[in-house]
Amino acid sequence: MKKRGIQPEVSDEDGTVRDLISKLEDKEFQGKRVMVQLHGEKMHQLSFSFYMKKKADVLPLLPYQHTPPEPEAAETLLKEMKDGQVHAVCFTTAVPSSRLFQTSRRMGKKRRIASIIRAARACSSSRESHC
Repeated sequence: MKKRGIQPEVSDEDGTVRDLISKLEDKEFQGKRVMVQLHGEKMHQLSFSFYMKKKADVLPLLPYQHTPPEPEAAETLLKEMKDGQVHAVCFTTAVPSSRLFQTSRRMGKKRRIASIIRAARACSSSRESHC
């Protein structure tokens, strides 16, 4: 958004969609175009519903695309975490950490992933999930 010269009038304080929406409740959006910057996945349903209810013309911006790892790479990461070869994993957004959990579920390792994550330190720079 900065590249387009757009400065936010309202920002969340805790990194959640809920907090941002609470700050936007008293704003008028009918007939206005609203750009929503997304972070690697589709628009959050809560956010989309809020703007539709306010009769806004929503333009989602998706500057970041998340490409999931090959299943073999995810399996290797999980194995190396389990074996103590990887001591920390840093996720820059919630998307890759969610995808790692999804991958582990698809591999039938849903229960094992929690103990693996506890053994290795998993960190996220998103404000919704901290080390």
